[in-house]
Amino acid sequence: VAAVQHGKGVWAPSLRYHDGWFYIFWGDPDAGIFRVRTQDPAGRWEAPVRVYEGVGYIDPCPLWDEDGRAWLSMACAGSRAGVKSVVLVAEMAPDATKLLEAPRIVFDGHASQPTIEGTKFYKRSGAYYIFAPAGGVSTGWQTVLRSSDGPYGPYRERIVLASAEGTVNGPHQGSWVETPFGEHWFLHFQDKGAYGRIVHLQPMAWQEDGWPVIGDDPDGDGVGQPVEGGFAPRFTPGPSPLAYRPYGLDPDWQFPSVPSPRWSCALPDGVRLFAARQPSGAVNLWDAPNLMLQKFPAEKFRVTAALTFRPRRPGERAGLVVMGEDYAGLTLDEKGRLSYVVCRDASSGSVEACREVAALPVQKHPARYPFASADMPPVKYPDVVEIPIWVRLDVAPHFTEGPVPEAVCRFSYSLDGKSFEQLPEEFTAREGRWIGAKWGFFCNASNASNDAGSLDVLDVDVNLMPGRNRGQYDENQVPDYELPDVLGGVRTARQWERRRRPEVLHLLENEMFGTSPTAPAVRSRLVSEDPSALSGVATRREVDVLLNADGSRKIRLLMYIPNARVGKVPAFLGLNFHGNHTTTFDPGVSLPDYDRYGPGLPRHERGFQADYWAFEECVRRGYAVVTFFDADVDPDYDGGAAYGVRADYPSCTWGSIAAWAWGLSRALDYLETDPSVDGSRVAVVGHSRLGKAALWAGACDPRFAVVISNGSGCGGAALSRRCYGETLKQINDRFPHWFCERFKTYNDRERTLPFDQHFLLALTAPRPLYVGSGSEDLWADPYGEYLSLCAVAPVYGLYGLDGFTDAAPRAVEVPEIHDHCGYHLHRGRHAITLYDWQRYLDFADRFLK
Repeated sequence: VAAVQHGKGVWAPSLRYHDGWFYIFWGDPDAGIFRVRTQDPAGRWEAPVRVYEGVGYIDPCPLWDEDGRAWLSMACAGSRAGVKSVVLVAEMAPDATKLLEAPRIVFDGHASQPTIEGTKFYKRSGAYYIFAPAGGVSTGWQTVLRSSDGPYGPYRERIVLASAEGTVNGPHQGSWVETPFGEHWFLHFQDKGAYGRIVHLQPMAWQEDGWPVIGDDPDGDGVGQPVEGGFAPRFTPGPSPLAYRPYGLDPDWQFPSVPSPRWSCALPDGVRLFAARQPSGAVNLWDAPNLMLQKFPAEKFRVTAALTFRPRRPGERAGLVVMGEDYAGLTLDEKGRLSYVVCRDASSGSVEACREVAALPVQKHPARYPFASADMPPVKYPDVVEIPIWVRLDVAPHFTEGPVPEAVCRFSYSLDGKSFEQLPEEFTAREGRWIGAKWGFFCNASNASNDAGSLDVLDVDVNLMPGRNRGQYDENQVPDYELPDVLGGVRTARQWERRRRPEVLHLLENEMFGTSPTAPAVRSRLVSEDPSALSGVATRREVDVLLNADGSRKIRLLMYIPNARVGKVPAFLGLNFHGNHTTTFDPGVSLPDYDRYGPGLPRHERGFQADYWAFEECVRRGYAVVTFFDADVDPDYDGGAAYGVRADYPSCTWGSIAAWAWGLSRALDYLETDPSVDGSRVAVVGHSRLGKAALWAGACDPRFAVVISNGSGCGGAALSRRCYGETLKQINDRFPHWFCERFKTYNDRERTLPFDQHFLLALTAPRPLYVGSGSEDLWADPYGEYLSLCAVAPVYGLYGLDGFTDAAPRAVEVPEIHDHCGYHLHRGRHAITLYDWQRYLDFADRFLK
């Protein structure tokens, strides 16, 4: 049996047809470039030929020119070659048996096309084209290189397909296909983490300037964005493909290694798995070659199966597993013990954590053989041991930033196939090495023996359930609407502050965010301090703000304070999504205690979102920056309230957004006591859901001197009545813990809201308010965010302040400030970027210095 080769072997093959032959080329990063060929794809293929021997060469694609010469494009794997972000070309023998020269670099992508790879080589109208993705598998784009001077270039570059919010993240490796009807299409995949690599089909068109554009190009700049639906290509039906069933199994089933015919046999209503001995030294299932697995078929699905385990020897076990670099599952041993197992970082040799769930009844049946000799005594065979059980796996998406949700798994079991007991644990699936997570079954043995045990897997039912609803992005489909009057009849600033503002605050509290508790007494303790952080320009300080008497409930603030300061400095305060350590690569920042937050939060590496935080930029401009993990207050998942501050105040109706806003005010309580920070000059800032929290914190706590929202979208700055991008029903269905229960009654009933999001923005007046959006952040409705800001101009007008009144869409990267209100569109997707921070710093300079 071949050993499991995680992330090795065949990388990114290319399929091409030339001169009556079908070719498949691939790169093995540890061995070189290979190809196979056949004249009948359903028949026998020739043995593989190594076209070029070398380490680190990947993603090859052949091109046969009109003059009979052949060429091969390829890229480099940095892990083997020591270099990446380059494209290479070499001349190849016309029969594709060898390269005629060493590959030479024809394009360097370090400056503009990092991690360019996945080459596909074409010639059209005399020009040479190399299609190649760049920018990273889950975050990048499709690039086309074009040369009019031959296969060696020089090549010009153009991005022809980039993701837009609400569509497809990082549209990666793909291929141009031309149909017999002259239509042009582009096939590519999307990396969806645990859900694997999902294949997409995009329309493609050639422009008069000789460049292609892929997907939809609404602004006509030549850079397309993925579409999720439309007309399918015309095709001529051909013969049905062969139903390939390796060893009797449906082709849906896959093994981590080359399958063995000794591992299984087909049954009329399922499959029997035989207990296979595991590799020597294996401590978990990571290197088990005989796992019978399937890809995740949808974002939300349920698997139910009937299992019968027949152990024969001690050390045998079987069960259901969700497999990746982390894995979890239900396992049975020979004594009938049902256990829930979790193994994190399985690829590093970690040992499973195991919790016994139940002791199942073990059935013993005498072995029955119908034939015997009358002259011989009967032979006593051992009793047959059977352990029947029904198992169930539920997978549902947990939506985070961007279009890729996390896959949250729950396991259940039943003794009768009708009443299922669900385990309390939630497991967040983790992808494998260059593949998604998979689910399936196994039957293993710790020792070699004759007649090993077996597991019957019967009546497997895979039920696909509705997943994420997408938003609509057509301005022509925005319904007619009329915004409620935010002024409510008041005509003076005094009337606003004494009557109307309290009414609006009370309305949003009751109908949207929920009620929050009063503040506890401020207590804090210094955790760590480093006066030479950020290359010596800042002091890094970690401070715990204690929220209860025994200090078990606490917020850990991460602070970077300018060393070049005179007296107290102004500050930016904001929440972070995944832990203080993810905001920076600073090794001195402590790691969070994830056990505090319950089982529903993923763990991320140091620096995971460092590009969201411009610590050094802020410090050099004279500002302190303070952040803390939102889970310190309320873990961000449905059920997380049991592990956060909301559990301490059961009489309050608040959701997570209000809890995070409350936590921001508790951080401000501390900053008012910090000797380095001026608590009267603090700007509260937040991105996405944390931008919603920043707006509500600014509304509830007038001590915040400046309020900044970045891409806060639905439930933040964007008008709900537009029903553009994310809608109330989508946000409440996906994140039921964010708002109070009353807010859900407005699902699909936006017109009945007694307010809209301009009410939320108005609560900042007359303090400075800045709204930032992304030009491609359609899910957050950037135009709806701007219109909401325009709708609060009458409130700022009560104070004699100019606001935004021009309802025309704003230009990209042209920031505007009208007295105490600011707005800009950054170029790109749903993110907070250095450009955003620079605009917020410019705005803060007006009011905090």
